Amino acid sequence: MSSDALQPFSYPVDLRLPFLGGEALLRLANTCGWVQGQSAWVLGAGPGHLGLALELAGLGLAVTVADTDEARLERFKVAAGSSGAPGDLALHRLEKGPTALPEASADALFVDARFLQPLERLSAQLRPALRRNGHLVAVCTSRVGRAPASAALGEHWERRTGSALRPPRELLQRLERTGYEPQSAESLADDGMEDAYALLEAALPLLDAPARVPFDEELKTWRTAGDGTAAVAFSVLVARRKEPGEKPPAVRTAG
Repeated sequence: MSSDALQPFSYPVDLRLPFLGGEALLRLANTCGWVQGQSAWVLGAGPGHLGLALELAGLGLAVTVADTDEARLERFKVAAGSSGAPGDLALHRLEKGPTALPEASADALFVDARFLQPLERLSAQLRPALRRNGHLVAVCTSRVGRAPASAALGEHWERRTGSALRPPRELLQRLERTGYEPQSAESLADDGMEDAYALLEAALPLLDAPARVPFDEELKTWRTAGDGTAAVAFSVLVARRKEPGEKPPAVRTAG
């Protein structure tokens, strides 16, 4: 699957907020050292992306929401205005996919990467958009446990992503190979995945029939093949842009 595909921008539910809402986002901001006025880019102007953009703006970050679809950006603009979003919330039309982001434009870059495997290709393409010490925050589909709960579940996601699913730790290692310092990984547990799919199920009626097809299949596969075990889970990965030749951080010792 091409990394310039439009699919990651059209997911009907923003599943970043279970990881990044409220106190979790504050902890991430403190860990990454974000300060007011720094630039945060959100890839995707889907119906669920407004919440993340508003939370980031609430931290004092200069937020830009980018998408390839002009109509989706217009709908986002209307929704943002209705919600009382800050007037300086910026919208940016991407002529292509995520590779079209302006160079050195973001201190923080949020991307839904569940359908953009292999992750290392995407991360390498996004790296120029990050400023020095900028952070990539990516939601991915990962394998948790030794094997998928069923062959159908594993095959579904391998078909969707174009490659075998990998554990979060291995995904972080792949980010490191493309010029990042891995910082953290967190995965949804069983109840979190159930909540995520409840959100997806509620959002499906908002989609046109052709757009619903892959998500109907995803939901059905989870319900019938997941058998209550989140052997496949959505994970959020956080990594800092690292410069060539950069020395590893000093190790502090007691005494």
